[in-house]
Amino acid sequence: MEIVIAAIIGYFLLAGKSKASPDTPTPSQNIPDAPPPPVDYHPIKDRFDIAIKKFASVYGIPWQVIKAHIAVESDYGTTPQVMERKLGSGNKRGILGMTENTFLAINKMIGGNFKPDDLWKPEVSIELGAALMRSNTIAISKDKDFFNRDFSNFTELQKKLQQENLIRIIMSYNAGVGAVQKGTYSQGTKDYFNSWANAFREITERQGAM
Repeated sequence: MEIVIAAIIGYFLLAGKSKASPDTPTPSQNIPDAPPPPVDYHPIKDRFDIAIKKFASVYGIPWQVIKAHIAVESDYGTTPQVMERKLGSGNKRGILGMTENTFLAINKMIGGNFKPDDLWKPEVSIELGAALMRSNTIAISKDKDFFNRDFSNFTELQKKLQQENLIRIIMSYNAGVGAVQKGTYSQGTKDYFNSWANAFREITERQGAM
């Protein structure tokens, strides 16, 4: 798992890219569509890619990060809970497994007019999930440009701190920011991160940085 983590860190934090994230993300109205999917299209794993890449751009979260969360939360929308629209723990809904309380907070944060059952629509689930990831990223790292920051000239100690931030950001989608910051998350959250890291590796090996 250390190798997987190192690869993820290298992919994002050491790439030397620098691009500002959007200051004020807005709901889906007036957001341009993402480019069409690539030719080697997987009918299940890639069916949400257009929406994923659209909202990745809007909320400043790499599309691979969002897609790996979808893989873990709902196996790309193929779990019985999602396919049969059954509520999960905390009234979770949708391909990104968002609880109702989290939905209410994120919907308000972005000024959306969505209803909880709208989360069963993949595009709504992806938009609100991406907004939550952005909120978690800022809360953990104190940096709205975390995923677009140029870390190439950072010291080794600084890079290690950013690595730790990345792990906390991913785990916070499962456990919540408070539990991650306090270190009160469970083994299940560690397992969640491991599953996410494996999904991320599979996605990047198959699709790269498209």
